[in-house]
Amino acid sequence: MQESRIQLVCGELDLAELKIPARIAEELKPLGGLGRNRVERVGLLFANYRDQGRDARLDFAPGVAHEGVRCVDTDADFLAAVSG
Repeated sequence: MQESRIQLVCGELDLAELKIPARIAEELKPLGGLGRNRVERVGLLFANYRDQGRDARLDFAPGVAHEGVRCVDTDADFLAAVSG
């Protein structure tokens, strides 16, 4: 799995605020910042993968919020790049 290429995709408009339940907020403090929304969180995950030497790519689907089906074109671009 270490050699697998990774694509992270997020809608550029996926900015809904992350609401952390109070009962687990204290447990999450040691993790540091989690990001305020999916755009920030996927950015943190991407940075973590890169820090670990993983071959990761981060793509933002233009004009898309939290709508996975609308990210298919972005996925197709990645698959074409890694297969050819």
